[in-house]
Amino acid sequence: MRIDLVPALMVDQFWPLIAEGLHESAMQTGGDLTVSYLWQICRSGPGFLFLAQDGEMIHGASVWRFDTWETGTRFRCLALYGKGMEQWIEPMHARVSETAKLGKAKALVAEGRDGWVKVFTKARKVRTLYEEDLT
Repeated sequence: MRIDLVPALMVDQFWPLIAEGLHESAMQTGGDLTVSYLWQICRSGPGFLFLAQDGEMIHGASVWRFDTWETGTRFRCLALYGKGMEQWIEPMHARVSETAKLGKAKALVAEGRDGWVKVFTKARKVRTLYEEDLT
């Protein structure tokens, strides 16, 4: 399984193959990010598109962006989807971490759907923010 960082000039080549999966991913985390936004940032530069593929098929895709926080730069996962993740999630994590370090990020940040329900007992559970230190 190969993990590729897609150059901005090649995003359009892959986008029709991954747009629906990225849409479903965005909807599962509240829908505040649209597929068109993800496409725009991957084509214009601030978004990083990673693909898990074996030469014949795309098994997964993920979009990341560098964010500047008061406490330092983070590399944030905006969307992740795929099938058979057990086959490619570790190599993708390694490739994303490598890219984050090149950009001087202090941590990887990803959002999920667990946690705040303990504090907001009447709220619908939408996401959780996870942070992994890279030092």
